[in-house]
Amino acid sequence: MQISATELKARLISFARNIGFDSCRIARCNAPTHANSFREWLRDGAHGEMNYMQRGEEKRCDPQKILPGARSIVVLSVNYFQGEAADLAAPTGRMGRIARYAWGEDYHELIAAKLNRIDEFLRSSGGQQKCYVDTGPVLERDYAAQAGIGWHGKSTMLIDQRLGTWFFLAELLTTLELPADEAVQDRCGTCSRCISACPTGAITAPYRLDARRCVSYLTIELKTAIPVELRPLMGNRIFGCDDCLDACPWNRFAKESRETVFRARPSTTG
Repeated sequence: MQISATELKARLISFARNIGFDSCRIARCNAPTHANSFREWLRDGAHGEMNYMQRGEEKRCDPQKILPGARSIVVLSVNYFQGEAADLAAPTGRMGRIARYAWGEDYHELIAAKLNRIDEFLRSSGGQQKCYVDTGPVLERDYAAQAGIGWHGKSTMLIDQRLGTWFFLAELLTTLELPADEAVQDRCGTCSRCISACPTGAITAPYRLDARRCVSYLTIELKTAIPVELRPLMGNRIFGCDDCLDACPWNRFAKESRETVFRARPSTTG
């Protein structure tokens, strides 16, 4: 017996929760909200050496170029917060500081396995899917915001009032038409702590990031030498940067992740 789209969505949300996702919401498969802004960002060169951004420009601005006939985007999140147990290095210590998301095992593998199960679930209802964990040509924060997973913070990071800023995103484009969720209100108000916290001034204006100055870009994406003028500003950050995330007041509501694989490894803590 064929079930309604509403019932399928309810079952999908329950299934996603049971296999470890913290949110599962639906966005319409339209052009992303910030498609034009993204193109301007590329034209300004703010993506630096991330040439894959340009190569995937058209797909990022039109999901039909990824999966023709796609009608909905299932957006999922996974909390990776491991509590307030210590920064992995004191600001004046000899150990380099590593962003929280990289403390544990590779999140791509864990989430990809869960996405495969969602894909199987939707295929059983006749859907065709394309799945991505942070690696595909999708402006994922746009669709996450459209679906109400959270809202765009002034740092450009997404904020969930339950999880704060500590979560991964994943998405499935599907040919199934599922009832879309509504966006949530931007609750940043007049707060600009994330902008003030950025050590290199990479957040050049509210909702505007110049990747070429971002420590995460400089320590992960940049293949050439770090600009001399930025080196003193980086401190002991050697892989990523959490400063704009740490500064967000919404993190006072963050709860520890159910996933133990995100706990810091001995090799991370030294």
